[in-house]
Amino acid sequence: MIGQIFSKKRWRWLRPGIGIKRWGFIGLLGIVAVIYALTHMVTTANQGEVRGLIIVIACAFTLTVVSLAVIIHKLWYARVRSSLGSASGGDMLYRHAKLDNGPKVVAIGGGTGLSAMLRSVKTITSNITAVVTVADNGGNSGQLRKEFGILPPGDIRNCLIALSQVEPSMERLMQYRFKESILEGYCIGNLLLVAQSKVNEGFLRGIKEISDVLAVTGRVLPVTLSNVHLNARMNDSRVIEGEQLIGQAQRDHGGFIERVWLTPGGAKALPEVVEAIEEADIILMGPGSLYTSLLPNLLVEGVCDAIRQSDAMKIYIANLMTQPGETEGYNAEMHVKAIEDHTGQRMFDYILLNSNLELPAATRQRYMAEHAIPVNYDRAKLKAMGYKVVDTKLMQERKGHIRHSMDRLAAAVTRLYMLKR
Repeated sequence: MIGQIFSKKRWRWLRPGIGIKRWGFIGLLGIVAVIYALTHMVTTANQGEVRGLIIVIACAFTLTVVSLAVIIHKLWYARVRSSLGSASGGDMLYRHAKLDNGPKVVAIGGGTGLSAMLRSVKTITSNITAVVTVADNGGNSGQLRKEFGILPPGDIRNCLIALSQVEPSMERLMQYRFKESILEGYCIGNLLLVAQSKVNEGFLRGIKEISDVLAVTGRVLPVTLSNVHLNARMNDSRVIEGEQLIGQAQRDHGGFIERVWLTPGGAKALPEVVEAIEEADIILMGPGSLYTSLLPNLLVEGVCDAIRQSDAMKIYIANLMTQPGETEGYNAEMHVKAIEDHTGQRMFDYILLNSNLELPAATRQRYMAEHAIPVNYDRAKLKAMGYKVVDTKLMQERKGHIRHSMDRLAAAVTRLYMLKR
């Protein structure tokens, strides 16, 4: 019995940062003040002093009620959060308090790379702003963009799901695609975003409503509200219009991408995006498609200036593999050089690289058949370009696919941030 009372599990409520002790102490002071004032009021005959004591009693009673309400809210929240996973209410409450005090992180990108990285970042902080490209014009997102005149919802949907705190069944529902009838190929999550945008008369408001439903950690923002399209010029002077066709052009006709730009020009960054970058402790870009997911964000007016002026730690997370149609044959130096060429400046302080370039033979052969190889790098050249190089084992294989290890990625970013502090 005594062992149970003094077990480590029982002591989790006493760990710093939760807030239970602080509000409990305040409530206790309120009760003591009420008792003291009542006792003194009964024994005193001074009418003027009685008025003062009544004010003290009212204030102390209000403080006690507020403290009790806050404690109940925290305990209820812990119970709800623990029902979504295996962790106990105390552990969830402690974890929530720690995450709330985590660094302010801005993650910039698009595609599956950004949503995967967000799953990692939300394990170290709740203060997350995901900045998402809106240049996609292909697939289901492109169809909805054309039919309803809204920004493409696909990448935003994936980021909302990545930052959500809902049960897996809800996530599967948001990702479900119809396989028959006139809705064939349409994703339920995309349709919900369109519907919320129409009901609330605005895309941003629609994102906010879906975020509330999914209990999203942090927030997800489109980089701009302008209806922009991505274009590319190949090395043979061919111009490719539309994000969907850019990667296909290299596979169909050879050559390589020389430059990308947005039309119409002059698209301005969402003010909330600029504000988040200015206030960030950490700015992350990547992993993701260099020309179609990462660079479109930096081409929006105001983004590069905000990053350059920010005091945040700026980290570029390099891809694990080259991408067919975009970066075939690229090493890490060529990736960052392309960013510098498009922005006219060095945007990041650190380059986070995967040091384990060895793949299982079968996996390597399969990727090589798709014209993809591990992204190599030269530390000396990157340092000569002005970057601080951090290489560690980030790669893991899941069901034959090469992916970033979310745990290792979170640990690497946390280490860098703690060292800077």
